[in-house]
Amino acid sequence: MSTDTAGAESSTYVGESATVVDSGAAATLLEKAAHDVSLWLSEARLEADTLVSDAKAAADELIAACHATAERVKASAHAEADKLLSEARSEADRVRAEIADAKREHDAEVARLEHLESGYRDQLRGHLKSLLSQVDEGESADPTRHAEPSGRDGD
Repeated sequence: MSTDTAGAESSTYVGESATVVDSGAAATLLEKAAHDVSLWLSEARLEADTLVSDAKAAADELIAACHATAERVKASAHAEADKLLSEARSEADRVRAEIADAKREHDAEVARLEHLESGYRDQLRGHLKSLLSQVDEGESADPTRHAEPSGRDGD
């Protein structure tokens, strides 16, 4: 391997193939490549920052939409609960009114039956008194009936 160092540019000869590598051109090429890599890296970082920023904005919008949906669902649930509660109260009031009406009807029927009972007792009492007075009248008219009962006939 031999090296030619006669001037600003040096050439390297490698083996028998005689490939010449210009070190100045290689340095320039490496500088351009490093510059391109630096640009690509900056572009990639800028694109990544944009993607992250867009993702954060989309996430914030999604969170806001979820909060709004949750508030709508919550309001709807409250409205439905209020409606059901109102219907339940109305039904309870209706049932209470029916029960009160039935109680009044039953109380009236009980009062009517108690009045009938009282009338029938009075009638029965009067009838029994009438029978007792007839028995008393019959005993005073028939003196043989006052004899002591022996429990035997013809004794």
